[in-house]
Amino acid sequence: MARGRKYGSVACLVLSGIFLGPTDAPAEWFDIGSGQAITIVCKADSLSTIDFPAYPFGEFWPPGTLTFADLVKESLDGAAAAYTATFDDAGCGCGGYPEKPISYVFHYDNASPGSPEDSLVLYTGFPDGGMWEVVGEALQDTSTNTFALTIEGGYILGNRNYAIALSPPSASTPPDEDRAASWGKIKSLFRDE
Repeated sequence: MARGRKYGSVACLVLSGIFLGPTDAPAEWFDIGSGQAITIVCKADSLSTIDFPAYPFGEFWPPGTLTFADLVKESLDGAAAAYTATFDDAGCGCGGYPEKPISYVFHYDNASPGSPEDSLVLYTGFPDGGMWEVVGEALQDTSTNTFALTIEGGYILGNRNYAIALSPPSASTPPDEDRAASWGKIKSLFRDE
């Protein structure tokens, strides 16, 4: 009986994607074989998004090939804003290698008091710590308080932290995040009850 529930959940997700069409949603399972674009919207800041085009990993994936993405706003000392972007291919085989550009927009409220806004930089790092690196190809728009980033081939999507700050956060300070929340959403489809 547990097997029926497991696949029933997947069927509901697939059917909801087919009948509801493209969506703007936080933390979402989505079908990379459906031919529909999707925008993942950060729950805590609707101006921060991840945009996946139709067939982001190529047009050969059959309908029903589900993957998961999330964008979570975090707290990080010294940063104007911090985010964790999560992508899980759920074993589909795409490996997180996009064939089409994936667009990210990260919103921030303000620069540090007394600091020029155009001195802010977008940094990236992995959730398990390590060094923060400047994202040189990110474009800042001071009229909307955002950084835009387009990821193309040769780059693996996965779990990454992003910080908008005047200087790199300390190497041992990943954002304070609730990774269990995103991971729990992924595991819930496969948990036997």
